[in-house]
Amino acid sequence: KALNGDVKVAYDKQKDIYTDLFKELTSAVSSFQSTGTAIKGDIIYKGDISKWKKLANSLRLILAMRLSKVDPATGKTQFMAALNDPAGIISSNADNFTITYANGFSNPYYNLASASQFAITKTIVDTLNGFNDPRLNLYGQAVNGKVKGVPYGLNRGNSLTWITANPDYSQAFDNTFKQINSPIVIIPAAYINLLRAEAALDPNYATGENALTLLTKGIQDSWSQWGATGDIVGYLANIGVSSGINKRAIQMQLWLALYGTTQNAWNEWRRTGVPVLTPAPDAVNLTKTIPRRYAYPTTEPNLNADAYNAAVGSFPYGGTDVHDNRVWWDK
Repeated sequence: KALNGDVKVAYDKQKDIYTDLFKELTSAVSSFQSTGTAIKGDIIYKGDISKWKKLANSLRLILAMRLSKVDPATGKTQFMAALNDPAGIISSNADNFTITYANGFSNPYYNLASASQFAITKTIVDTLNGFNDPRLNLYGQAVNGKVKGVPYGLNRGNSLTWITANPDYSQAFDNTFKQINSPIVIIPAAYINLLRAEAALDPNYATGENALTLLTKGIQDSWSQWGATGDIVGYLANIGVSSGINKRAIQMQLWLALYGTTQNAWNEWRRTGVPVLTPAPDAVNLTKTIPRRYAYPTTEPNLNADAYNAAVGSFPYGGTDVHDNRVWWDK
């Protein structure tokens, strides 16, 4: 209806949207044709159909895991179907969904390379330091050989005060990743392998895969993606899984591996609650808690009031149209 120009359109429920997404991704894999005229203008996979199929299955797997709290039965069904599909999933960095910038298109971080407040946070720096993680000097730009994080959630005034007092703070990303043509990875192999590791441990999914093997591969894939090297045996000891594995350790590695992917990282934090984050000290929302959804645009209650009111009235966990409310899958 919206595509027909109707502004008074009822909203679909998120559960129904997810059901349709699973159907569309399944259909996409079977619809790709390996014969006929080669695809032109494919800036992601250069016409490689096999990699597009792996991406579709990987997205299906991601969405399936997102149902782990609200509908694990459907989640497992979809997860296993994607995992066992003959077309495969993203399992190595060679298949990463990566945006490469060329022909006048610039890496978005390029224009922020000199922005004073485009910094790495103290939260992730402290975590990386605690694990002796080799990605530290790649996630942050070292000053005098050291990566120093900035407290997050400060308003402009407090932020300027802090960085004036700490001129040796670190901007986000090493310069290697802020060049005009630097690629950006949106769906990395590490993401998929770490989700598989978590699913192997989750009793509701119980995939039968080896969680430790997948965790190890996910970490090493992330290191390789960023150009880091390290002692994986020592690192596993640092994160507390050398003698036994737990889901929280995997979820922490998900958070670390998704650095820079923004939406994906936020989605996984909302799903897992790992790590435990402190709300911004200068938060402007009424509850001062970390946002868990986007509020509807102000045009909706003005132009589409019936649908807007029906949607707000049927929020799965109650509440009003604020950023602090939880969406359906974020149970």
